[in-house]
Amino acid sequence: MRATNNFKEPRHQSFNGVFLMFFADLIKRVKQNIYILALPFISGTVRDYILFFYMGLILLVLLQFIYTYLLFLKYTFYVSNTAFHLHKGLFRRREIEIPFDRIQNINLQQNFLQQVLSVVGLDIETAGESKAEVQIKALRKKDAEQLKTILLAEKEEKQVYEHSVGEDDGQDAQDFKTVETEDALVFKLCFLDLLKVGLSSNILKGLSLVFAFAAYVYNAFSDLYFQNYDAYISDQISDYTAYISGKFLLILSIGLIFIGIGFIVTAVFTVIKYFNLKVIKLNENYEVEYGLFNRFKKVLKSSKVQTLEFRTNPVRKLFGFQNAFVSQASSEETTEKHKIGLVGLPADYVSLFFKVLFKGKELDTQKFVRLRCQLFRFRVDVNRLFFVSLAFVLFFVWEKFPTYIFIILLLSSLLLVLMSYIRMKKSYLSFSDELVKIGSGIIGTQTTYLEIYKIQSIRVSQSIFQKRRNLSSFTIYTASGSLKIKYLEVDHVHELTNFLMYKIESSDHEWI
Repeated sequence: MRATNNFKEPRHQSFNGVFLMFFADLIKRVKQNIYILALPFISGTVRDYILFFYMGLILLVLLQFIYTYLLFLKYTFYVSNTAFHLHKGLFRRREIEIPFDRIQNINLQQNFLQQVLSVVGLDIETAGESKAEVQIKALRKKDAEQLKTILLAEKEEKQVYEHSVGEDDGQDAQDFKTVETEDALVFKLCFLDLLKVGLSSNILKGLSLVFAFAAYVYNAFSDLYFQNYDAYISDQISDYTAYISGKFLLILSIGLIFIGIGFIVTAVFTVIKYFNLKVIKLNENYEVEYGLFNRFKKVLKSSKVQTLEFRTNPVRKLFGFQNAFVSQASSEETTEKHKIGLVGLPADYVSLFFKVLFKGKELDTQKFVRLRCQLFRFRVDVNRLFFVSLAFVLFFVWEKFPTYIFIILLLSSLLLVLMSYIRMKKSYLSFSDELVKIGSGIIGTQTTYLEIYKIQSIRVSQSIFQKRRNLSSFTIYTASGSLKIKYLEVDHVHELTNFLMYKIESSDHEWI
């Protein structure tokens, strides 16, 4: 048994956990009752009794603190010879026992409030759960790392320990606890490279925030604008065409400003999210850690990894790196938010992490058979331009239709056609004896890898339009979600399905 005396007896979280839980609950209550808190500002009756109103609020806050403190006292945990135990609850007690062999991952994380209070959150994930079964919110960092080491060591070396007890020279089994894990830094992203990652990130995320703020400002001041500025300009300008052209230049300038701000916002958010990213080797597993205000720390296990995505774009190619995202097994579909990011990877680290996560497989030695999407997909996308073309014709027959709008519509149509063609060319499904590879993208390129033996099920479907052209859609389901590619030839899909099902049924690999 590896549990040290620190965790053999029931113990509490760090005392700072009282304040962490109190502030977290207080913020939650404020959000739920924001309208009640606003009553003194909108109700004259409440303002007449403002003293009693604030006294009531203070009383409720005190009661909330007392309740949080009692919860803290009733929240205890310890490690026994066979399992991790947790007791919690004030009026309704709950006891959780997690045998070591059920533990899948143990993750440490730190949000901004936890960093302020110098505590760390520890999550214990088990098989069959969509989220952590145990979430300890406030431990000292040293205690959290020690508890994590103990539990992982118990899980991974339980059989070795049981065999060793019988051969021990009289040493008390409880003293067999001091095996240290060897931590080795595998990869660390410097700030300059992180800034490059930010500049090469999806600008649409930053633009969405900028446009949301701009829309709020516009709604707040639009009435004033239309009543004053617009009327004044209209009176001063007799040439309506010049007036429209001036507005177009103004809109174009604002658009360029938005794009510039979007780049800055995207870069800032990326730097905050992946700040001080590093990958550490912990015996047979790897641990990924990043984040400034919300510190993310999660274990990567090759047995639990479902898909590995490499994403690049022209800017990243110029800088010489790719971003990788890992989806691990879960009882629910893994969203973009829950994927583990390994950003800013140079070419040699791309190959390294591919080999690490896919149990020694070499990326450069894989021989794939590629099935491309057919031209029908391109035709479907281009047919969507019908509505753009219709608007184009309607505006064109209008006598006062400005030339620059005609040019914009023409260029937009050509751009959409080009993007549809590129997306069709980049969409494919490939397979080798051990892996499935799926490609997609337009400006950026995304390549997803999946080990065949981890496929849970396969679905082949056909729409009416696909059936007429002897095409079908192919969907792969994994323990982290689904992967779908459309417009593959039916004959190829049937052959691929038979091949994959044979490989899955004949595989002797075990995982999870």
